[in-house]
Amino acid sequence: MFLSLRILIFVIIFRIQYPLWSTLRPGYNSIVDWWEDCKERVKRLMIRHGVRLARERRDRLAELESKCISAGGAELEQILDDQRRGAQIRSRERYLEHGEKPSAFSLSSGKTPCGV
Repeated sequence: MFLSLRILIFVIIFRIQYPLWSTLRPGYNSIVDWWEDCKERVKRLMIRHGVRLARERRDRLAELESKCISAGGAELEQILDDQRRGAQIRSRERYLEHGEKPSAFSLSSGKTPCGV
């Protein structure tokens, strides 16, 4: 699935959800409370979307690793690069939120399987 299609799916889901969240506004004491709840809902939506993308990448990676053919080398390398960038982003987030230092493993480029 193309990245642009994945983004389109996320945007469609968001556009469906946000009007529903807007109907909840009268149930809050202040607009600030409603906005904080909306931010939390967006965060959960983004996390679920990220989990879905990660699952797709893992499935595709497992398929390519099992074949381990040179024709799939470029796509395999792209998936591994995406995984590394994701690990770096999560590590950076932990550092910013909790003061945890990134590990040497998360900062290293790692090795690719099958010598690809």
